[in-house]
Amino acid sequence: MALGIIEQIQKEALDRSVPVSTLLRKVKLAAAKLNLKSVEDWVDKELKGYSGDDEVPKYRKVRGKPMARSRWGWQPITGPPKWVETISVVQWGNPSLV
Repeated sequence: MALGIIEQIQKEALDRSVPVSTLLRKVKLAAAKLNLKSVEDWVDKELKGYSGDDEVPKYRKVRGKPMARSRWGWQPITGPPKWVETISVVQWGNPSLV
């Protein structure tokens, strides 16, 4: 017996060999069938990237300590606290940054 789309998604979500992009496309298909526009929109953003106007989810924000390589090795980048904070966070999901 053939599995329905939801059962396929559930089964494949546990299979490490199935790419996340494949799962997302199936989720988009299911969302379209169920008329879940917000889910379709979310999948589009996950697959194509978030635009400058979109709020990027917290799980897409990566924080690090900005460093620069010099002849003495890696050195922390310093400056005004607000500027350092700005360059310490990258939003993975912005097509211009990926």
